[in-house]
Amino acid sequence: MRFIVIFLALLSFELFGKTIVIGPPDGYTFFWAFKPKTKLDENAFEAVKQHLAKNNGDVSNYYLSKNKLNVAKAVYEFRVKHHSEFRKSKNVMYMPFLSGTFTYDVKSKVVTFIRE
Repeated sequence: MRFIVIFLALLSFELFGKTIVIGPPDGYTFFWAFKPKTKLDENAFEAVKQHLAKNNGDVSNYYLSKNKLNVAKAVYEFRVKHHSEFRKSKNVMYMPFLSGTFTYDVKSKVVTFIRE
């Protein structure tokens, strides 16, 4: 009886639990763990988070490969990869079209997404 209870408990964790977070691939960091150093970084990151929330996206589904300020265009860029590109399980749908670059226009404060 005790083994049945333990088995059911483990099965319920497997069925109803959230995805286990595994470390990001080499060269990437978690997008949600981005630490802004300046006010511009903070404004751009908050705008991208709001853009994702508005479009039913989740910050935790992305890995950040690089971020930079393009001074010539006055655009702050976040180059990201969707977690499905690094899937280890067949239960995760492969969605490479969600990888690309989020751009934050500093002047107009508009976020756009450019697919790879």
